[in-house]
Amino acid sequence: MTEMVQTAEKPQKIRSLSVWLCALLTLCALVAAWVMKNSVENRLLLVEQRGVSAYVPQGWKISRGIAEGSLVFSAKDIFASYHAYNVHLEPISADMTEKDVVFMLNLTRSGVSDAYRVLNQEAIKINGKDAYQVNYAYVNAKDMTEAPIVIEGLNTIFLEGDQALVAGIEAKAEDFSAAMADYDRFIRSITYVKGGSK
Repeated sequence: MTEMVQTAEKPQKIRSLSVWLCALLTLCALVAAWVMKNSVENRLLLVEQRGVSAYVPQGWKISRGIAEGSLVFSAKDIFASYHAYNVHLEPISADMTEKDVVFMLNLTRSGVSDAYRVLNQEAIKINGKDAYQVNYAYVNAKDMTEAPIVIEGLNTIFLEGDQALVAGIEAKAEDFSAAMADYDRFIRSITYVKGGSK
């Protein structure tokens, strides 16, 4: 009888050990997948143009502006056609404030789309610098073969002497909130050196 009890305990111990081993391997696989996912998502590319430098997600399509235009560069997610960052240098007069620049930008945008609306605007600090943010939305109805798409955007404005550096994000309204963590990293990575030529 003692022999049968000992024989029955051996398979039970082996089963218990195999359950723990399987759980440990599963946990290791999940941790490895999480580390790999984060390393791929967190790859960044430094973009430098006309004195502005910023980190954008690697693999995005970069378009650089021309010297005479206000666009410094834009970066677009190749997998989400309406998800983009852009940086502009707008000439301003010495007496202009952030609110004056916001008025100028809003006036320009409202001429492009009748459905342009300012959702929120506020003064903020980023990396210790004064800035102004404008959250807006508009309807993109350029492609008449499909239903119009609501685009939400956020511009962050820094005054830099006789120029306003305007950095922004646009994405489909339903994807906008999820994109804000990456935009926050982008906006905090921006540096500007007046007269830079890269």
